[in-house]
Amino acid sequence: MNRLSSLLIVLVVSLVVVTTAFAAPPVRDTIEYVDDYGVVYCGDFGVGDFWISNNEIGTVRTDTFYDQDGNWSMEKGQWSGTAHLYVEGSDKVVAGKFVFNWTAVEDPETGLQLSHWPGNWWHINLPGYGNLVHFAGMENWEYDPQVDEWILIKEAGLRSVDWEFVCEYLAPPP
Repeated sequence: MNRLSSLLIVLVVSLVVVTTAFAAPPVRDTIEYVDDYGVVYCGDFGVGDFWISNNEIGTVRTDTFYDQDGNWSMEKGQWSGTAHLYVEGSDKVVAGKFVFNWTAVEDPETGLQLSHWPGNWWHINLPGYGNLVHFAGMENWEYDPQVDEWILIKEAGLRSVDWEFVCEYLAPPP
């Protein structure tokens, strides 16, 4: 390596260090939550007149990055917790862990926010049966703030669930 190449490498490394030193640290946030919501109506599968609900307990962690002018530039996060599927009036509950990450950036050409979400959204096993509900892989989303709408642009991975069986298993006693 000649002297000019060495000087260029030192200059580039110095610029990276200086630029990093002046960049603001990310704004970090952690939210603990409990949410209870309906997931699927079992009547749609001919199993009864009841809903499967999810009591979800989790944590959302985000790092939001801003440029030197204070403008939003990127967000990274992780969503994790435990899903508890149940039916009102039944003692049965099936539970499983979930964890997924995301990165969101703005598309400089369109101004739309693009998000990439890899992970395990649902992973609930039933002893003696195996995977009861398992959604894993990745999703790419596009957000248009002018119309306040998220659009799924790509998904790949495992989507495994037999809602009829889940409804039968969790059905309340007669």
